Amino acid sequence: MHDSLYKAIQAYATDVCGKPIVYSPEAYPYFFLDANADGQAGLDEAKASNKYNAFTPRLVKAAFNYQFVEKDPGGSAHNGKYILQTLYDSMRDLSAKIAVDMQRLVRP
Repeated sequence: MHDSLYKAIQAYATDVCGKPIVYSPEAYPYFFLDANADGQAGLDEAKASNKYNAFTPRLVKAAFNYQFVEKDPGGSAHNGKYILQTLYDSMRDLSAKIAVDMQRLVRP
């Protein structure tokens, strides 16, 4: 579900914000403009001067939840239901503006 949220974030950023986004867990501020739109955070992209600058309120909420799950590796063991609900809710929110396949997903 984490990977599905990332794909939804990328689709939303491109389709709604008009600027592709990419994530790098090693480089602050974590979300960057995807200059070459290849979906990968290259060394030339993952730097503070290239931070993502087209956030909408909906996108910033989804990005926060994505980062929250990414940076808390024990979250799924300690409160897996909450983690899944957070991911699900973020995808549901993004689906108001883009096509997200929610058919096979059920909120825990």
